[in-house]
Amino acid sequence: MKNSLTLRIAGLNFKLNFFPIESTHLAETFIDSIKKDYSGFIYKEKTFTADFIINIVEPDLEMIYMSKQKTYYLNFFRSKGKNTYETFYRIGQAQFSSFLMQILLRTLGKKNAFILHSSSVKIGDNANLFMAFSGGGKSTIMKFLSDKYSSLGDDSVIIKKEAGKYYMYQTPAIEKEWWIKKGSARYDLGTLYFINKSESMFEEDLADKDKALFKLMNQLMIVEKGSKEQAKRLMEFIKSYHDIKMLFFPKKRDKVLKYFEAKTNE
Repeated sequence: MKNSLTLRIAGLNFKLNFFPIESTHLAETFIDSIKKDYSGFIYKEKTFTADFIINIVEPDLEMIYMSKQKTYYLNFFRSKGKNTYETFYRIGQAQFSSFLMQILLRTLGKKNAFILHSSSVKIGDNANLFMAFSGGGKSTIMKFLSDKYSSLGDDSVIIKKEAGKYYMYQTPAIEKEWWIKKGSARYDLGTLYFINKSESMFEEDLADKDKALFKLMNQLMIVEKGSKEQAKRLMEFIKSYHDIKMLFFPKKRDKVLKYFEAKTNE
């Protein structure tokens, strides 16, 4: 007799079926880790439609050797049909998180959504995004603002269009900052900032759509399958969304906090 639970991510339902195996300790440990690591995503409604089905079964990890690369690969999930997948109790937290992200990256484009490399902070009623190349400060500015505002993510966010409006959802990816609380809540999308380190603190509108699209394309998370759909959703987004800015900030926590406190009080 299998047990099950459902994770709700970006409005999509992932039904996890836990099939019995010989090692009950292994199964219980895996299920406990899912309940702990994804507690904010657990969906408790009894009536729902499953968008994806994930069966967790007896460990059956297959080692694959690629002779040209002289590299070994370990298979940790496989497709079992349309929107149905199979994975194993022996995989770890990082592999399961990667597995969920792979499903999202392959399918979100068909759901009017895409994923960006971005940190995010809830300021007022909105989720504001902070984007930069690796090392550009998106985690730094998020941590500066975390003294007063809720941090929603430090590396990836989901943007989704629903009923003609854009919202932000958190991803199931493992964050660098372990203390960030994640869940299935939907947030009104606020300002998208492309950040740059500077001696002074100021912002500029990014009205040039071509420039904004180029910058956003560099932040788009994609896999080969599903990349065209996500890119299409991003181009649709850039045509209609106008709250995009360049933000210049010093590496001084107090100045950053005071700047955003002043903005919220305007």
